[in-house]
Parts: sequence; structure tokens; C-alpha cells
Amino acid sequence: MHDFTLDELNLLFLYYADNRTEQIANLEEMRGYLREYETDLMQMTDGTLAKLRGMSDTEFADFRRSTNFDLEALGHV
Repeated sequence: MHDFTLDELNLLFLYYADNRTEQIANLEEMRGYLREYETDLMQMTDGTLAKLRGMSDTEFADFRRSTNFDLEALGHV
């Protein structure tokens, strides 16, 4: 399983999506709005995207369940 840092988990939470493909799309879109001086956020986003691309859809679903990342189940959606 791919270990996400706390900052990466927060990024995933902020740009939440129902599945891995949408999560990647949300982060790619957000990255497109970053300014060239926002290098730390760019690097964190790139690292998060690499981890997402390196996992399968099943692994992503398991990750969400194992980290209580399901917002609907938590009553946040």
C-alpha cells in the first residue's frame, strides 16, 4: 500500500472524489492553477499524483475504507 503523508491526506481530502480517476483529475486541475512560485505545493501534488497513479482502483477503494476516508459514511456529503 502507498503511504500518504498527513499533508497528502489533507490534499486528498480537499480535492475529494468518489474514485481514483476523479481524484487524479481533481488534483491535476488544481495543479494547473498553481503559480510557479508555489513549488512546495506543486511537489506535494506531484508526489500525491504519483502515488495515486501507482495504485489500482481496488487499492484506492481499500485505502479509503481503511483510513475512514469515505466522506459519505462520515456524514460530510
